Amino acid sequence: MSTSNVNDTRPLAHLDPDECWRLMGSHGVGRGVFTGDTHTQIVPTTYDAASGTAYFRAPTFGELARRVHGHTASLQVDDIDRSTFTGWSVLMTGTAHRVKDATTVASLWSLGRPDAWYPGPQTQWIALPVDTLRGQRVSM
Repeated sequence: MSTSNVNDTRPLAHLDPDECWRLMGSHGVGRGVFTGDTHTQIVPTTYDAASGTAYFRAPTFGELARRVHGHTASLQVDDIDRSTFTGWSVLMTGTAHRVKDATTVASLWSLGRPDAWYPGPQTQWIALPVDTLRGQRVSM
């Protein structure tokens, strides 16, 4: 299938929230989106999603931890089959904050999520309670 086929008629289906959360729960790697010092930043990140909130780690004194606290941020996750150009994409948006509650932090560390995507100590957990959740699927 050519990527330049402008007559492509593959259906685009919007996903309901339950399906979005199911897909998010099965994946674990996405892109965090936030406003940086001078422009929008998009960073690869590992995450966990539970009870309407996505959690990811950031460098404690890094720009991500400084910039997202109390501000709107997004997490986008997708899975694409490159041979068929089918797959899904989910975008969640909300107001992020640093996780400070010791019980929540201990619970997050116990989940055993793989190491953070980028190098260096990633000890600050960030919570992204989801206000907006949108997903779509492209099939054959």
